[in-house]
Amino acid sequence: MLRMRMLALLLAVALPSSMAACSDPFTYTYNKIKYDNAEESGRSYTLYDIYPGGCLWNFTTAKAICEQDGLQLAPHGEAQSLAVLRELCAKNRYTCWMDGVPADPSADLCYLMSQEGDVHLQGCDQPVRFVCRDQPCSNPFTYRYNKIKYNNTKESGRIYTLYDIYTGGCLWNFTTAKAICKQDGLELAPHGEAQSLAVLRELCAKNRYTCWMDGVPADPSSDLCYLMSQEGDVHLQGCDQPVRFVCRQRAAAGRAAARGVAVPSEGVLSLSSHGYDYRLYTVDAAVRMSYHGAVEFCQELGAGWDLVPYWDDSSNAYAAVLQLCADLQFTCWLKRKDDSRTGSSGPMLCPLMAADGGLQMQGCEQDVRFVCRKAQRAT
Repeated sequence: MLRMRMLALLLAVALPSSMAACSDPFTYTYNKIKYDNAEESGRSYTLYDIYPGGCLWNFTTAKAICEQDGLQLAPHGEAQSLAVLRELCAKNRYTCWMDGVPADPSADLCYLMSQEGDVHLQGCDQPVRFVCRDQPCSNPFTYRYNKIKYNNTKESGRIYTLYDIYTGGCLWNFTTAKAICKQDGLELAPHGEAQSLAVLRELCAKNRYTCWMDGVPADPSSDLCYLMSQEGDVHLQGCDQPVRFVCRQRAAAGRAAARGVAVPSEGVLSLSSHGYDYRLYTVDAAVRMSYHGAVEFCQELGAGWDLVPYWDDSSNAYAAVLQLCADLQFTCWLKRKDDSRTGSSGPMLCPLMAADGGLQMQGCEQDVRFVCRKAQRAT
């Protein structure tokens, strides 16, 4: 890739003087015209057009730009590729490069589609438009899946998402599927819950898909993983086969979304209310701290951040914490009126909101979720 880009830049330098004012072809802002090909289940093709004053490029540069963008130059030898280029190029009277290796590679000729929609072999150094398309099988963590969402009303609107693929896309093993869900702030739908099974029968079995399901088998050393078959049955099979999968919102995230609370992928719930920004740490309990640890954590977020003072009625602070914590059945620290660690003969007690929404005073050393807040503007 690096050698191709260097070669492309050298060739670009050698273009006629009329094109000398053109910018770097790899940083130029193209007029990208996208075409989702229904005949390939929505595979995306992109015409890299130019604005007035922009430059067209040779074959090597065009191919390198596609690869830089994680795409491939549309080929000449596939019926679907030809059909799309006739839509994007020939119908607009454009000539466009097409990928492919000629019968005689030493001829220094490259494929292009003419303005009339015909394919020719011509010199590779002429300036021509080009069309890139999705790779047939790319990085599983960056691939653009065909995500089909299912809002399960029996779980208060919890969202399940089938990660389907387009024609030419790749399916992945159990470990990769689970990691993709986690990357997206979700969890792989499990085999051991009635609602999860019901949803997968809708998303997978009804479409004759086999889908991974989360769960630990009775013998973890067996190297077997759960999946739902095309018939809607659950089986333990080898974990390395390529299979579709369904991710779902984590339990607390699903309840939060139903209440209009933002759920960033790192598990922090955020809420804006009465001129303050609030953050709950964290949905998955990865961040829980003692009272004084929570105070220090909030204050280290930057100027103005602190635990939420439970007595502040003027900003409706307690109600905000109710929405972030008790509504999700979480226990959360609140700010003490006096944060001094000394001056008391008995054990220090700290305020927290219980899962039922009540205010309690408890020992400060237990690890508990907490909410930080900051005024949106100076008051």
